[in-house]
Amino acid sequence: MHFSVGIMDTLFGSRITLEIPDSNGNIVTRSVTKKWYEQFLSSSDYPDNDIVKVHMLDMLRGYQVIHWVIGNDIQENTVLQYKDGETGDLYAIYYWELEECRLELISKRTWQSAYQKFCYFKQEAGQSIQGN
Repeated sequence: MHFSVGIMDTLFGSRITLEIPDSNGNIVTRSVTKKWYEQFLSSSDYPDNDIVKVHMLDMLRGYQVIHWVIGNDIQENTVLQYKDGETGDLYAIYYWELEECRLELISKRTWQSAYQKFCYFKQEAGQSIQGN
């Protein structure tokens, strides 16, 4: 998307970092100015009601919040099936099994349990590295 935010904002505007999926489904990082992001959100190209917030637990990158476009990144019936009843958010876990990437949508309760275990193992691994 291209928006004209002016040379001063481009050079000196405060910046934010976005994590978005590329055409292959990989998460990439992009730096944009806050003004550009606000302009993007207010544009007619931004499908406000077609975005779902995903709490992703990635075994390599840790916890991330990403946004998927319904109909592009995920099907609407899948969102309806897995979304949290209170927030409407999705909860997912990304992991490796038999040298293959796997992504699973799970319930918020299961995700919270996995997150606690992830934090525990991460802490234990950090202590064993420090102890050596």
